[in-house]
Amino acid sequence: MNFHQRNNIYGELTHHEFLEHCCRPYGYGRLPTEMLTAVQNGDLEKTRRYLDTDRDVNATYEEETLLSRACSVGQVEIVILILQCPDVHLNIYFEGYTPLERAAFSGHIECARRILQASVKCRPELNNGWPIITEILKEEYNLSQRSAIHILNWATYETQWEAAKLILDSEYHIPKRSLYLMTMQALHLNRWDILQRVFGRKFHGKQDLLAEALAITVSMRRWERIREILSMMGTGMDLEIPLVEAALDGDKQEVERLLSAHDYDEKTLNGCLLVISAGGTSESVARRMLNINNVYSHRTLSDALFLTMRGQQTEFFLLLLSKPEAAYSLRDLSRAKRILEEQMKQGECFLFETLSHYLDRFIEEKFPENV
Repeated sequence: MNFHQRNNIYGELTHHEFLEHCCRPYGYGRLPTEMLTAVQNGDLEKTRRYLDTDRDVNATYEEETLLSRACSVGQVEIVILILQCPDVHLNIYFEGYTPLERAAFSGHIECARRILQASVKCRPELNNGWPIITEILKEEYNLSQRSAIHILNWATYETQWEAAKLILDSEYHIPKRSLYLMTMQALHLNRWDILQRVFGRKFHGKQDLLAEALAITVSMRRWERIREILSMMGTGMDLEIPLVEAALDGDKQEVERLLSAHDYDEKTLNGCLLVISAGGTSESVARRMLNINNVYSHRTLSDALFLTMRGQQTEFFLLLLSKPEAAYSLRDLSRAKRILEEQMKQGECFLFETLSHYLDRFIEEKFPENV
């Protein structure tokens, strides 16, 4: 993964909707000091009367809020009361810490859990306090779907893998976007335990995400990891490294020599085609590999079509498209079309309009009844 790819991943993580915290108010009301004392002493009724008179729940005294004091001293009932105010802000810092962090560092696990579970507009920042958050997850508290995914996305951003694994091992529905960002982060940091958990789940678009992971791993030439991803893809493919390296380097002469010297089986040839579809090769090598007839499975050709479009390998893509025995389904072609459309939106694909028209005509000819 190159520098620009890593920056792109962190950019997506930082601006991902689940990482957006509440906008803090520009100015806070002034909090009477006796209210901090009331919270300190656990005076629930006095706190209730204060909030019932439309007082500012985010009011501060020297930057300390009611919620911050309640979390610091572990007044759970008062925390529950404050969190019933829909406009409460969860990320007002006092002495450098949010209320959640103060609860976590003070060991008040129930206060922390209540903030994580709160049904308010604001979402808590999760920069610190991960031991307590992980403990909450271990105790199998009944966190809401919203809270669990919020924690998962912050765990991905903060690389808090123990917390992330607890959610991945649960039955929460995890959005594809969250799984994508986690996959990119885990690939960058070589966390294969996380990748195994991600791809051990059933979710729509899993094959496409595996193909993305394969492309990134091929760019790093991590052969054992490439084998693992091929295994996760359920292809039953093998990997002959000298052949793959020569093909990725676009060395047609060496590819020809190896093909002549060895009687490679179908698993090896399928693995080679898929890897070079992910990593790229010269047109001459692509043509030579595709001239080997009746060895490539439909699944290999479908994934190769997807990967060459993803990698903007136009010549390779067109060679795959014209392979007579490929028998692509409408789903295969629609999958490639979707990638092309995404690249068109980003302005990334050279000659994408010509390629789009060509693909549209190809689909019309193959599936006129669906046009």
